[in-house]
Amino acid sequence: MFERLISFETFIAPVIIQVFYWIGFTLITLVSLVMIFGPFLGSWSYEIYRLMPFTLGSGFIIGILYFIIAQLIWRFLTELYLVIFSINDRLGQLRDKAK
Repeated sequence: MFERLISFETFIAPVIIQVFYWIGFTLITLVSLVMIFGPFLGSWSYEIYRLMPFTLGSGFIIGILYFIIAQLIWRFLTELYLVIFSINDRLGQLRDKAK
C-alpha cells in the first residue's frame, strides 16, 4: 500500500475531496439556516440583516433557494473532480490488463 502511494499509483485526493464535500455541505447548510432563521435569533442578527437587501419573508425563500442551488453546484463540482480521478484509475486498470 505504501509503495503504491509513494509511486503515485494510488491517489489520496479522492478521499480528501470527499472530506471537503462534507465540510462544504455542512457550511452551506449552516449558512442556509442562518439565512432562514436569522431574523428570529435575536438582536445580534439585526445587524447582519440590516446590511442584507431582503426582509423576513424573502430571507426565508432566498435561504431555501440558496440551500438547494448551492448544494447542487457543490455536489456537481466535487463529483466532477472524482470523475477525473476515476478516469485515471480506469486507465491504470486498462494498462495493467494490457501487460
